[in-house]
Amino acid sequence: MKKMFFIAAFLMLGYLSYSQIKIFPEGKVSIGNTSSPSEKGLTHFITGSKIGFAGLSSTITSSALIRGNNVYSSATTPDYTWYNNDQTGLFHPAAGSLGISTNGTQRMLIDANGNFAFNSSPVSGVKFYAFCGLSRFAYIYPGYNTAVNIELYAVDPRIYSPSNKIVFYNTPGGNFIDISVRNVFLNSDLKSKTDVTQLNDCLEKVMKLNGVSYYWKTDSAKRNLNTGLIAQEVEKIIPEAVITDDSLHNKLISYNAIIPYLIESIKEQQNEIEKQKSKIREMENNIDLCCFSFTGSTKSRSDENTDTKGEKPLLGQNIPNPFNNTTEIKYKIPSETENSSIIVFDMTGKLVITYPVNGSGSLTISSNELNPGMYYYSLVVNGTEYDTKRMIISK
Repeated sequence: MKKMFFIAAFLMLGYLSYSQIKIFPEGKVSIGNTSSPSEKGLTHFITGSKIGFAGLSSTITSSALIRGNNVYSSATTPDYTWYNNDQTGLFHPAAGSLGISTNGTQRMLIDANGNFAFNSSPVSGVKFYAFCGLSRFAYIYPGYNTAVNIELYAVDPRIYSPSNKIVFYNTPGGNFIDISVRNVFLNSDLKSKTDVTQLNDCLEKVMKLNGVSYYWKTDSAKRNLNTGLIAQEVEKIIPEAVITDDSLHNKLISYNAIIPYLIESIKEQQNEIEKQKSKIREMENNIDLCCFSFTGSTKSRSDENTDTKGEKPLLGQNIPNPFNNTTEIKYKIPSETENSSIIVFDMTGKLVITYPVNGSGSLTISSNELNPGMYYYSLVVNGTEYDTKRMIISK
């Protein structure tokens, strides 16, 4: 009885003096306030260093709590949390920062500079920084090396993939999509390469490729005709131009990898064309040399670059070519020519030697007169250059 009286006296004293705790007839409790709580059944309670708010239910399961932290809080000690789940809530780790945690783990954080992060701490200069840890998701997370990253920098924003490739499709495991861009620039810097070697037999490989037209199976209405190559065929000829997609197991072609073969094929063809043209010119000159009389009485078969009497200066291809001993150059110069010569110059265009000639005949050149290499020689008549040919002196 004395104990009950003591408790009642203590509560009355608190009510009359400071009114820190007040119990109302309907069971409401007010702390630090003499007015009845406005919410029916609202109860304030204290547990440890936290102040809680609960209703009339006798069992408290998940009531709101305010933790009495006197220092900066953390993900495991959030300031605003819940009863029986007091490691989930809002915390204040530093001046100007606000975080959200669940089960004691930081999930979101905004720092004093407005940088925002998911499942990580904000990175200086990165406004949105997210880490999930699951593959096939895009994360705005610079430098992370186990998932796809989107780096939203002002200069050269990047998409990074640790598998060295990114697949674009409309549904997971579904169809690939079209990508429209203005230009695509591929890294081809020599400093990024090793074991660089010249391609060979390119024309032979290109001749085995078959260009086809087709419709995609997804284009059931056959609205868009496409052209290209069949990956399975290309893989047998240029295997480095084909890969197999990991998820769909489709064969994919890098048409850029085929371009070098096309370039070298054109060069091979052009070299062959030049050889044929050289042979044709040589045959034409030999015909001209055979058709005119060395007495000058027979006209050449061509009227190009003729003088007033209808005769044309002729210059033959040196035979043999290449040579390492001597070579012979046939020529024909119209009569009544004031001066004529065969001049030899090197690949830089520098004049090496001049041979005066006249009439019709041949010029013999010894390999001892010139250093080994490639030269050009021209027939000059009365100051006009009529023809130029190439000769090679071998070692």
